[in-house]
Amino acid sequence: MSFEKWKTLILSVLVSLSLLLTLAIWNYQPNFAPANSDQAIEAQLNGQTQTKKQTIFPTQIIYHLNNGDPLGLVDKQEEKSLYEQMQNWSIFDFTTTDIDYEEQLENNQNKLEVIFPTELPNNLLTDLFTVEDEFIPEGNFNRMLISLEENNSQEENIQILFAKGQTGTAIQANIQNYGEVVTFLQNYEEQHEMVSYEMMKNSEDMNMYLPREVNLSSYLYSYQELEVQRFIDFLFKNPSAVKRFYIDDGSLTYSDGIRELKTTGNRVNFANPVNASSDEGNTLNDYDLLDQVHNDFMNSHLGFTATDPFHYVLTDLSNTPTMNMVRYTLKFQGYPVYENQTLTTISVEWHNQAVYKYTHPQIKLSDSRGPKQSATDLFKTSTVVSALKNGSNYENNLIYDVAIGYKVEEQSGDQVFKLTPTWYVKGSNGWSEFRLPEEMAGGDNNAMGTN
Repeated sequence: MSFEKWKTLILSVLVSLSLLLTLAIWNYQPNFAPANSDQAIEAQLNGQTQTKKQTIFPTQIIYHLNNGDPLGLVDKQEEKSLYEQMQNWSIFDFTTTDIDYEEQLENNQNKLEVIFPTELPNNLLTDLFTVEDEFIPEGNFNRMLISLEENNSQEENIQILFAKGQTGTAIQANIQNYGEVVTFLQNYEEQHEMVSYEMMKNSEDMNMYLPREVNLSSYLYSYQELEVQRFIDFLFKNPSAVKRFYIDDGSLTYSDGIRELKTTGNRVNFANPVNASSDEGNTLNDYDLLDQVHNDFMNSHLGFTATDPFHYVLTDLSNTPTMNMVRYTLKFQGYPVYENQTLTTISVEWHNQAVYKYTHPQIKLSDSRGPKQSATDLFKTSTVVSALKNGSNYENNLIYDVAIGYKVEEQSGDQVFKLTPTWYVKGSNGWSEFRLPEEMAGGDNNAMGTN
């Protein structure tokens, strides 16, 4: 074959390949995931969604019976089950009232008191209970009071009261099949093991309840790390533009030039300075703030990363001109884990209907390691009460609440964390571990063990 014929053949082959390649490009359909205006990637933390009903629980349920000592359930799981039964009641006929909460509690001791960890908007009742009314008066509540006097006439007896501390703000309502509800509550108390409580007043003149007997154990748990890239993927509009660098304090920082995500001490801290100022035109009421943070943000990226027996619950809803914040705290077997917020709290600051700051643990506690251990260093209730009333380090301090929670501490070299029951005091700066005053230290009777 001549040289010219070879050139013609080769040229024909190249032209044919070019046509085939062009045809393939025309028919190629890339499989890109659609991106919205706020997120380039639909990313998640591999946690779970939680309804508000699954996230909002009382800190205590207290029986006041026949002018005796306040009583509560020994088993926190039984307390949770009681509250879940309450959520099935049909509540109706809401009206405002000027009845004083503390006066109601003191004048008639046959009551059931339900205490929540933060103020909640009244219209949230439709998410928590079975509500028949379309209208619920505006306001907030942090305590419920249920009368156990079913024989009183309706004019004299308020069946259920939702109140906000000592402010005098309250709404009352009726409960369908009220007599059956009272009988159920009375039977529940008789059929379950109860513990008596020591009562004292807080700095707002509201009752605090401290269990006189406690039998809790310490536990060891391993942990799993959460991938930083998952946070980057849903918090930054363009994750591919994010750069990584170290700063002087040793923390690792990721930034796209505007937003910043910092990892330090097993915690992720994100900030979007664009939303630092809150637009007055975007002011939210308490209900809408919680709804947007909880459903539109937390649930959208499966941000509740705890697994049984751990669970995140709502502990703070702050809606002020300078702070719109929702905080969730880890619970373990019904008790809050207060110590080391790095590992146990999720907080979201929300401005202009979008995230401004977001903090989340970078690890999650997962599997139990070894048998539970007896807790021998928990202070006696009488010691705590005496210290709060007379101790030098508490005499001038504001005290809003006292509770038993779990302290979580990493164990050196074991890749596990220890959970230890501990007394905590809520002051002006939040929860902190109870400290025995120096003048009370050194006695042999301060630690209760199993009390």
